[in-house]
Amino acid sequence: MQGLHENQKKILDYLLEQPEGAALEEIADHLGVTKTAAKEHLLKLDHHGYIQFTDVKGNVGRPRRLYSFSGRSRSVSKTILMAFECSARIACAGSWGQGRQQNHAGSREESCGFDERKI
Repeated sequence: MQGLHENQKKILDYLLEQPEGAALEEIADHLGVTKTAAKEHLLKLDHHGYIQFTDVKGNVGRPRRLYSFSGRSRSVSKTILMAFECSARIACAGSWGQGRQQNHAGSREESCGFDERKI
């Protein structure tokens, strides 16, 4: 997962929540970027084998392209989620693995236990 832009990680996270896939417009809206910018991120993810697309034909017009996880990304999706959750906790706590971390709201929570060496 190293070398991926933050928006590419957000796309993978979003697609994990969309088992049927998501259209370019939906992904761009989710990221708050233009369709062109979202398309560039999707092209890189496709190039690295993290996503795939399917063209769904409707009654009229062009087919609708839906992006979803590829087989490769499905195998690491749990690791991705764990890393995202841990990253969020670390960002709030400001330090690595100290057992119990204080989040940004001031309450304390357990460390996520994520070990990046196992990826």
